Amino acid sequence: GNGLAFCAGGDLNSIQRLCDMEADALHAALTRDFAAVQQVYRCTKPTVAAVHGAVVGGGSGIAAACDFVVAEQGTKFVFPFLDLGIIPDMCILYLLTQRVGLQQARRLLLRGIPIMADEAQRLGLVDEVSPKGELPAAAGGLAEALARRGGAAMNLAKRHLNQVGQYSFEESMEKEILSQALLWK
Repeated sequence: GNGLAFCAGGDLNSIQRLCDMEADALHAALTRDFAAVQQVYRCTKPTVAAVHGAVVGGGSGIAAACDFVVAEQGTKFVFPFLDLGIIPDMCILYLLTQRVGLQQARRLLLRGIPIMADEAQRLGLVDEVSPKGELPAAAGGLAEALARRGGAAMNLAKRHLNQVGQYSFEESMEKEILSQALLWK
């Protein structure tokens, strides 16, 4: 997001247009919109969010869908969903819980507590905080370092990490064995 904020949250006029749709059309539109976050999360290459200013509402889901989040000092994460009479969306219920744990996700989302970049890093939502004015270099440097790592191995490792919560220990081990055998061949 260029300008003053990474994401100012949902556009209220667009949301009103969605509310005026028939139920089936609304479901299809939301499915299409949420697919953007799904594509970021499922991307086979590592993803880096470079966030600054405000990260409001669904913007937190977009950032959390990335493998790494680099936030400029002073960045503020805001979760206004319940104040608007809606549930947290853009996959933030799942993604924030994965990053910060269930109890911290409850605290942030149910109470609507805004947090600054330093606290977001302490909780695990942010991986790195950059000084003001150094965000492009910090996020770009991380992206370049990730790009130099093994392509096929990175793809398989990322896919496994995204699904590891669904596996038992033995299933995870078997997936590792199959992936390793594929890479060694």
